[in-house]
Amino acid sequence: MKRIWVGGAIVGVWIVILALSPVQGANISCHIDGCFVSVGTSLPALIMACVFIASIFLVPRNAGKTREEAPVRIWERFAAFCIDYLIVFVISLTFSILPALLIESMTTGSFQWSFYRDFLRPTDWLFVPAFLMIVAILFAYFYIHPVIGWGTIGQRIFGYRLEAVAGSAKHPFGYNIFLAFVGLCAWPISLYLAAKREDKAFWWNLRTGIRAVRVE
Repeated sequence: MKRIWVGGAIVGVWIVILALSPVQGANISCHIDGCFVSVGTSLPALIMACVFIASIFLVPRNAGKTREEAPVRIWERFAAFCIDYLIVFVISLTFSILPALLIESMTTGSFQWSFYRDFLRPTDWLFVPAFLMIVAILFAYFYIHPVIGWGTIGQRIFGYRLEAVAGSAKHPFGYNIFLAFVGLCAWPISLYLAAKREDKAFWWNLRTGIRAVRVE
């Protein structure tokens, strides 16, 4: 029950953020009539991004002894991933959008949490590194946690973490993330293959020597 409340709270926070700031993110589109730019975030999103960053260090880290019992179920791993994705999305999107808002405020003379315009500025090329920063934060979040022996926030909520199987490569977690992305693109096949197995392991975990284990 506690896990359901925590996971529901995170989803609820995301809904509140969207409600308070309908323009959440950045978009540039060019048509025959011209180019249009919309960028936005909100103060609640910034506050929650800071809270989520703090929670990475403050929430119990699932770094204790493993428990050899029933395997981590597929729905638990899926729910943990959704929670982690929401957390990383809020953190990465908020901090990648702030530089664009600050630069726009320097040009217009006033700071706004969102803006829309029907023309481009020379500084709009900064959206490219901003996108790359989002990808880098997403990768780092899922890579660093298992490397240092911690579960992600979602994994901590459901009481498990990822670890390398004894005898596998030293740190196969980067390859595991890449294959997991491929597996998510073909999620019906991935779910079917995992459901057939007694340990409910996904094929990319088997390929890289990674397993999901419950912890005390």
